[in-house]
Amino acid sequence: MLNSVRYAIRILLSLSLSALLVACSSMRIPMLSTPSAVVEHASTFRGEVSCPSCSERWLTLTLFPDKTYRLAERFSQPSNESFYESGTWQIKGQRLRLQSGRERSRQFFLVGTDRLQLRADNGRHIRSIRQYELIRQKKVDELLGPIRVSGLYRMTVHGPRLQECLTAKEFAVAKEGFGEELARQYAVQQRILNLPVATPVLVTVTAEYAPQKADQLDALNIHLLDRFWPSRTCPSMPMSPSQPLLLTRWVVAELNGKKLDPARVDKPAHLRLMGQGRLQAYSGCNTIQARYVQASENLRFSQFVSTRMACHGKAADVEQSLLSVLRNTTQYEMRGNQLWLIQGDKTLARLLADDMY
Repeated sequence: MLNSVRYAIRILLSLSLSALLVACSSMRIPMLSTPSAVVEHASTFRGEVSCPSCSERWLTLTLFPDKTYRLAERFSQPSNESFYESGTWQIKGQRLRLQSGRERSRQFFLVGTDRLQLRADNGRHIRSIRQYELIRQKKVDELLGPIRVSGLYRMTVHGPRLQECLTAKEFAVAKEGFGEELARQYAVQQRILNLPVATPVLVTVTAEYAPQKADQLDALNIHLLDRFWPSRTCPSMPMSPSQPLLLTRWVVAELNGKKLDPARVDKPAHLRLMGQGRLQAYSGCNTIQARYVQASENLRFSQFVSTRMACHGKAADVEQSLLSVLRNTTQYEMRGNQLWLIQGDKTLARLLADDMY
């Protein structure tokens, strides 16, 4: 009797195990083992990555087979603004990493061949009620810009060329827009510095990509010449297309949702984060000094000291608002050449980069 029971149990266990194996073999696990499955051709992925209760934030990412990428980040507030970046990508295991001039690389987890799940900067899963997934689009969006580009500009027998620092790709420079002005300024720099003909010079421009035929170099249409860097070359690490947080003069453009017009003021309100945790600021009326602590995306100000000039009217309102913003700031975010001071999910201020360093 006992042997019969044992035999029956063995039969049941065998049937259960067989059923389990069949079920597992029929499951479709959306994993990816080779980069070519993602980017055999140029591919665009798009999705909303807003935090709960935050304003809309969309990412559009286009990966190119030559291991370069372009990304557009669009914010619905305050004015449906978009910011662009470019760089190189690499896949290791199931992780896609975007390398650009950002302090921290963007990372995604590959889910099948048609989805990318955004990860935190440290690569960990983001705990949220949202999926933070970018879905492959049917049509490729080349994300032409305009985008801020740093690269080595030079003259060749075939015309002006610019080699982008972030991707090392070379582009022809179109004559349209500021193309001719860039060539003229380059010639002036050559004469002033007595440089040999065709010596590359580091420049920062705002440009739009202009794809050409397969047998031609893609071109750049220059919208704005930002700056020449005659004594520098592309750094060994990627050069950020954005302003650095520290040492840049940040001009206040918006406080608590109210827009300011720095162009109408002789000396607009601004701040500069110096080294060793020192803040130097100007309210539009008084000079302010304070201490700050910055770690990852967290930023806090304390120990405020200011001059005591009497402020009147709008200048007094701006000063009080700026001090309130600084006291309440807990985080920051860099979007292109703009700095956002944040408290939780609330944007307190928007500042514009005023100079290069």
